[in-house]
Amino acid sequence: MIPVCVPACALPVCVRRTGRPASRLLAPNIQVWQDPKLTHEGHDPQLGKTVQVLMRELKTHPAPVFPRPPYPNHHPYLPPIH
Repeated sequence: MIPVCVPACALPVCVRRTGRPASRLLAPNIQVWQDPKLTHEGHDPQLGKTVQVLMRELKTHPAPVFPRPPYPNHHPYLPPIH
């Protein structure tokens, strides 16, 4: 099996901001073993682990629900009828 890391952020952004190689800036958050047999069968261990971790994070830290703002009244009064 080949160890593959799920990146923490987009590499080109880090290199552009600091000018240093991204490998010095990023440590992998999660290591995923890339099994050639699973990959050949069409499974993606990286994607599966990413979805598993994100679903767990959503359960512990749910996304905020904001109230819908009132619909704006662009015509506060009706024009007079002649």
